[in-house]
Amino acid sequence: MVMLLPLVAIFFSQSNEDDFWRIEETIKTAKSVSLQVRKESTITEGGKVHSIKWSGSVLLKEGNKLNVSLTEADAPNSPLQIICNHKDILVRDVDSTVLKGQAVDGLSNGVRLAISRGQVDFWLADAAKRIKEGNNQSVDWKARFKVANIRVGEPDSNLKTLTYDVKSSDDTIHFRVWYDSETYKPIKRSYEYKKDQLSAKGVEFYGSLTLNAEIPDSKFDIPSK
Repeated sequence: MVMLLPLVAIFFSQSNEDDFWRIEETIKTAKSVSLQVRKESTITEGGKVHSIKWSGSVLLKEGNKLNVSLTEADAPNSPLQIICNHKDILVRDVDSTVLKGQAVDGLSNGVRLAISRGQVDFWLADAAKRIKEGNNQSVDWKARFKVANIRVGEPDSNLKTLTYDVKSSDDTIHFRVWYDSETYKPIKRSYEYKKDQLSAKGVEFYGSLTLNAEIPDSKFDIPSK
């Protein structure tokens, strides 16, 4: 019996990781992705507490086509948006400035990874910043945000959960994802982060997540104005 314990541990470890990578593969290989996303966060820095809420939509289609738009609750008329139609790109910042240019390779893959691993808002803000700075080189998001310590979490009603860490440079964010074990679609994801005097925690919700539906190319048209 004692000799079997290491084998049992290896089996469950592999099962944990298999589910996580299946979630990622489900999003990565879908011909199209459509969802409504929202997030509620609390950030504490220097004794001051800030609450942030945002919501928005994500449309993705094969061929590096995307339309991602997020809006903070406190600024409903100032969305942050990126539209890419494979050849051209538009970035609309929260201050209403608009930048147009050539498409950046791998943008759609970056959003898919953000849906799989967490922080859609961070991806959008980071991608918009890079494009505005004239940095049109593609990013290896998997290498930049590495996953570690995947473990099975406590089940919640009919949903399974996994906990894991995402590491970038010297930072580590702790996540818990709730997912449908039949479709491998993420339903929601909580996170916690702490470094020095800064701490943050929150929940990201994925509503109406639809894969492989027909999305007309007109959804990715770059506005003339």
